[in-house]
Amino acid sequence: MRITKVFALLSGVIVALTSVNATTGDATQQQVQTTDESVVMYVGAYTRDEGWVNGTAKGINAFSFDPRKGILTHLCETDVGINPTFIRGTKVRKGQKQKQFLYAVNEISDPSQDVPGTTTGYVVAIEVAGKGQLKVLNRLETHGPGPTHISVSPSEGFVAASMYGGGGVILYPVAKNGSLAPSSDAHFYTEGSKVKGPQEAAHLHSTTWVPGSDIVFAADLGNDQIVQYKLDAKTKKFDNTTYPIVKRPPGSGPRHMDIHPSGKIAYVVDELSNTIGVFPLNAKDTSLPKSAIQNISTLPADFNGTSSSADIHVSADGKFVYSSNRGHNSIAIFKVKSQKDGTLEWVGSESTRGELPRSFLLYKEFLIVANQNTDNIEVFRRNAADGTLTHTGNSAKSNTPVCLYIPPN
Repeated sequence: MRITKVFALLSGVIVALTSVNATTGDATQQQVQTTDESVVMYVGAYTRDEGWVNGTAKGINAFSFDPRKGILTHLCETDVGINPTFIRGTKVRKGQKQKQFLYAVNEISDPSQDVPGTTTGYVVAIEVAGKGQLKVLNRLETHGPGPTHISVSPSEGFVAASMYGGGGVILYPVAKNGSLAPSSDAHFYTEGSKVKGPQEAAHLHSTTWVPGSDIVFAADLGNDQIVQYKLDAKTKKFDNTTYPIVKRPPGSGPRHMDIHPSGKIAYVVDELSNTIGVFPLNAKDTSLPKSAIQNISTLPADFNGTSSSADIHVSADGKFVYSSNRGHNSIAIFKVKSQKDGTLEWVGSESTRGELPRSFLLYKEFLIVANQNTDNIEVFRRNAADGTLTHTGNSAKSNTPVCLYIPPN
């Protein structure tokens, strides 16, 4: 492995350039020391041609983000397996020498080693070994194909993976060293609602934990439903009998969810109908009511083209909700009219300056979006008063980006 280092002193900023051949767990690096306020943003991506997408990344890319100027600077790229499309992680563990861990899916449908004759994807546990540098701890099968999403429980003791291809949710306990223990529970579903093309079977697309509770919502795009689980930490199992399944409108295709900062309202974005459902959570136990109190379109009224919704996030102040539209290639902006029930009012939309905005994140006064099909990440500044977005002029190249993630402190 050939390593070349160049050091230069520019305006008081030390820049270190390091080139490393990418192998599993290794990184191709460009390390840049910026400001004390800068944070690391990780980008999940496709790494091979899957037919519907031609992935050209080599792994997870890491960028330094300077929130003073809204500038992204590439740090390194780490090979953690094929198609590490979705990433989530833990806070820094103070008692473990400031260690922090990430968890990613390998979104593939390859032959299983555990169960010959079946197909599987993988989940991978990763240690943050330096600024943007990653070290693979272990990798486990999902016992079903096509995992598309991963989430970490509020206690950080469990990880849940959702399988779009396999139609299931699988639970993994987290070991003390941050690695994943063998799966402790799994729930699979079969028949789909068959209302629209992608609903020939169950397609579990995401899991969303209610902060401070043991409840997790699983969005099943294929069945137009949200399954509610209750985690039993002692048995390491999901109970799906305590709370009822919540149905969404036929053909809606629920995809991703987010929880209002108050912890009292849930939002779901529906991929197929391009709508957002608003759910005030039950005060007694923070479970979902049987139906949404509002369903609102994510598209402008005068748009007649083809589009599908992808991601959704609530601003930290709880005043605005944003969602991404693939096809219209925009971020939809909504004002939260009522902090009590969470109902929304359309504000407008902003072009993502690229194609297929698969994912975005909110960080301080910024919104950063990944355009999967045009290999670009764009940075917008968010107006705290009216929620509107202004492009900063800052962008970054990143091959086939899917998920953007800045770990919590």
